[in-house]
Amino acid sequence: MTGLRNRFNGSVSGLHRLLHFLGLDSSPGSSKWKTKLWGSIGFLVMFQAGQYVFVLRSFPYFKCFLVKLNATITLLDRFTRFFSVGSIHLILLLKLDSFLDSFFNQLNPIDLQLCLPKLSRVRRLATAGVVWIFFVCNSQVICATYVELVEAPRKYSISLLERLQQFIRLESYMILDVSVVIFCTLGELLVIYYRQLANDVILCPSSKDFFLFSSISTQLSCTAAFLRTQFSSILLVNCIHSFVCLLLFADALISELQNPNLKITALWTSIVLIDCLVRLWLIGHTADKIRTASQRCIRSLRHLRDHTLLDINPSYQRNQITLAIVEIPRTLPHFKLFGMITLSKELVFGVLETTAAYIYNSVKWFQIKNEKVDILRIQSAFI
Repeated sequence: MTGLRNRFNGSVSGLHRLLHFLGLDSSPGSSKWKTKLWGSIGFLVMFQAGQYVFVLRSFPYFKCFLVKLNATITLLDRFTRFFSVGSIHLILLLKLDSFLDSFFNQLNPIDLQLCLPKLSRVRRLATAGVVWIFFVCNSQVICATYVELVEAPRKYSISLLERLQQFIRLESYMILDVSVVIFCTLGELLVIYYRQLANDVILCPSSKDFFLFSSISTQLSCTAAFLRTQFSSILLVNCIHSFVCLLLFADALISELQNPNLKITALWTSIVLIDCLVRLWLIGHTADKIRTASQRCIRSLRHLRDHTLLDINPSYQRNQITLAIVEIPRTLPHFKLFGMITLSKELVFGVLETTAAYIYNSVKWFQIKNEKVDILRIQSAFI
């Protein structure tokens, strides 16, 4: 492992232990094939649990798929969650360890050139992410257990095997949050380097170091593009999953809040909705921070070029500096996933607007439907 990766693992020790427990990242001194074997066993256990519960509890709805609205929504929701968790878990299992090696190998020379900047913000972000992951997963398990025992009486008793599989299935949902926390911590690492580079340019304006600064900025932008390329599928699945859950669960939350017997169910739905919003916001916020930090570097380099106290020959060096600045924006990270979704905090506002419009139209449709039923009752009373 590189020196930077050891520093990073020490700063995000809680996240690193969680990834090692899931078999997604190897620790120093441990063999990678054992980690891969443990991760493969964990993936198979979680995947079969999700498949078992999906087939067992969704089988009665298959006959009514695309015929009844409630059955269609239920199947769509369960399939989206099953597919999202399984696909993201498989991608992380196959790619994460080698990706982290390549990512830190690219950043290790920059870490040395920038004199080993502090990673305290990465530590705080990773710690908060791990706390949030365990809170969301365990609270969903508690709510689901209460709902199945109290609020949702079933026609048949739930077997011990089904309860165990349901527990594993709910815990496997942490993969969605884990993938976002990994992306955010790596993005925060890039932001730290961008800001440190901009500060060095401002504090030490030197024409001799300009091309070193420009090469570091270009390398950082290439590494950010590498991060976006490797995480594009994971982020796209996360965004689609969050959008679908917001549409389906927001409408369900309104009806659950109107029923006083479904308080814990409403709490469970609220946790799912908040988790979707937090993941969407973290993805967009991280992309915006990387974009803003990289643009700040360009402004600092332009300020260095136009510095009046520097001894720069206008006929040669200034032109070379200008060409270097022009080359840097070509490598700036553009967080657009497969040409479909541009990652930004504006994405969250767009999703909320669409969800609010969907809820408003559905509520209005139910009101019109109830009014028609009341009119028919009144007419039948006069017949």
